[in-house]
Amino acid sequence: MTIAIIGCLHGNEVLGKRVIEFLRDRIDARFIIANPPAVEKGVRFIGTDMNRSFPGNPQGSQEETLAHALLAKLEGIEFVIDIHSTTAVTEGFVIAVERSPQALIDAVPLNKVVLMPRAFASGKSLIDHIPGVSLEFHEGIDPASVANVVAETVANMVSSRTVVKEMYVGKRMLQGDAIFENFKQVPGTGLYAILSGEKAYHGTCILCERVSH
Repeated sequence: MTIAIIGCLHGNEVLGKRVIEFLRDRIDARFIIANPPAVEKGVRFIGTDMNRSFPGNPQGSQEETLAHALLAKLEGIEFVIDIHSTTAVTEGFVIAVERSPQALIDAVPLNKVVLMPRAFASGKSLIDHIPGVSLEFHEGIDPASVANVVAETVANMVSSRTVVKEMYVGKRMLQGDAIFENFKQVPGTGLYAILSGEKAYHGTCILCERVSH
């Protein structure tokens, strides 16, 4: 099994970089800091959102160029684990897309999964183009605990151990200044808020249907 751990698709989300530092001597994986120029400047991106820039363009913006190069680096990799952090107050959860391997989803020791329809990222996220999942955590979490989640995921893949999940499916975006408790129903919608309070989304959150318990 070949696996890559990706950090810092968004340069201001340094959690991934710190997690990779914990994991380098602990698991057998390829470790990649995806957007070093944005990390150096402490910004989410420089030209375009890198996680909306795949499959990339070697003659495009800085992030489009990096996205194109990253997919080339990932040739031969079976799975990716893409680490993100958020300003939203939330427990850690898995983000999956249609092509995310079920075995990998099942192996992550987090009990919530959000399936993002292709339209949400216009089919331009990293995991729309290579089998994998994204892991989302509050920005204040201890990186060592996230490293444990990643290491346990890899171990579970080897042993075929599965973790029972609550499943949510993204349905629509909700605009407005109100902040809702994440993974709780938004009044009047019958849907659950995800990433409410994420500053990069400028008041937008994702509304999801819960499809399993």
